[in-house]
Amino acid sequence: MSTKISKFSQTQRQVSLVAISEFASVSASMGLPVAVTFAILDRGGSASQVGLVLAGASFTFIIFLLIGGVVADRRSRKLVAMASDLTRTIISVLIAAVIVFASAKETELIVLAVLWGAARGFFTPSITALIPEVVPSDSLQKANAFRSMAIALGQTAGPAITAVIMASYSAAAATIFTAFLYLISAIALSLIHANPKASLSKGAHPLTDLFEGVRVVRERKWAALTILSYSAMHLVAFGPILVLGPIIAQNHLGGVKAWGFLLGAQGVGGLLGSIAGFKIRPKYPMRFIAIMTAFAAAFPLCLALGANLIILGLASILEGIIFSAFEVIWSTLLQSSIPREALARVTSLDWMGSTATLPLGELLASPESRIFGVPGTLFVAAAAIAVGNLGLLTARSIRSVRQP
Repeated sequence: MSTKISKFSQTQRQVSLVAISEFASVSASMGLPVAVTFAILDRGGSASQVGLVLAGASFTFIIFLLIGGVVADRRSRKLVAMASDLTRTIISVLIAAVIVFASAKETELIVLAVLWGAARGFFTPSITALIPEVVPSDSLQKANAFRSMAIALGQTAGPAITAVIMASYSAAAATIFTAFLYLISAIALSLIHANPKASLSKGAHPLTDLFEGVRVVRERKWAALTILSYSAMHLVAFGPILVLGPIIAQNHLGGVKAWGFLLGAQGVGGLLGSIAGFKIRPKYPMRFIAIMTAFAAAFPLCLALGANLIILGLASILEGIIFSAFEVIWSTLLQSSIPREALARVTSLDWMGSTATLPLGELLASPESRIFGVPGTLFVAAAAIAVGNLGLLTARSIRSVRQP
């Protein structure tokens, strides 16, 4: 009995450390783009400039997801994630210096955003693949729900605290705060005792490992179709929302505090969705996901209609609930369906494939808004989210997936 209690306590400690790392890293990763975006806008920058900086970060994040996934399946996932955090600590300090001494010059910020995105690409597959190394298989969903709660809290705290620091002090001070958060994440990871021996890839060559990961995804048509659908949605929907949302907040809702409020509201919803993730275990998870995520169209629809901040806040909470519950169910499905030695690669292919079009979506947001207007672009985004998710139900491979 005492042995079971000891193992349970150890597992809880491990999961808690992962959650602390996720909370700190997500807080920083949500807060830093807010600080950079409004540093550019406050100096008279345009939507195109914001789009270039955000697209630079998104592009390298996507590219280095593949490299990060391969590296994390061949090396210690814990050490790879720690290296990512420490690198982003340094980059955040450099961004603060650019904001202070170079008046947020576009060229310097693009270079640093590119480096930041590359470092982030190593963290995401590593931390996802680390979970099965610290918890037993029958506790994966609970661990993912707990982790999702930490992510949701980070999504709430990061933008909110960043906005407060910016309003009270400066964008540079807010950026230094994100550097401190990345350092906290690295420290939490250093205290984790993982067991990677049974789950690391022993492939002969990194490219062989990569192609093997592609094969694993292709054999699971439900995964491949979902990745392709979200690739289209990132191009048409999520990219424009990330660029046009802050501009709407700046021009019509009160500035950085309003955007921080909306991102924070999404985090609150994420917390609620994570709590639901402890209990929700649908028999047909992909059917549930497709129907549920279609309702995320509410947020861009409300933006397009010029809704007030309260309505937008409620829509943002709903979006947070939806995508947090999605993440718990999807991560558990991957972790229980994918061989552990390929999990980091499949995670990286999932993120890369589904978000590969995000930089283009961010770059096209400004010209699209000039042609179709901001409301028209956001109406299209809302329709893309609804159709992209419900359209998955037409595939038998999606409808037939059962929870392992």
